[in-house]
Amino acid sequence: MRNSTEIYVWMLRQEPKKTVNGYARRLKVHHSLISNTIAGRCNSRRVLRALLADGCPVELLGLPKDMRRAA
Repeated sequence: MRNSTEIYVWMLRQEPKKTVNGYARRLKVHHSLISNTIAGRCNSRRVLRALLADGCPVELLGLPKDMRRAA
């Protein structure tokens, strides 16, 4: 299960701070896709891979089965 509160806390503790809009600009997607993925309403592999690449702890992300092996 995805822990959205802890993901947002992790984002704010990063230097420089990570934001939903920052990820949206970087990935060239709408900010709602980032928010919905963090909240667990959707499973955008692209967003999840970006969070993983930036160092977000795997245990916070509640990855889909097909991504667990790679992480």
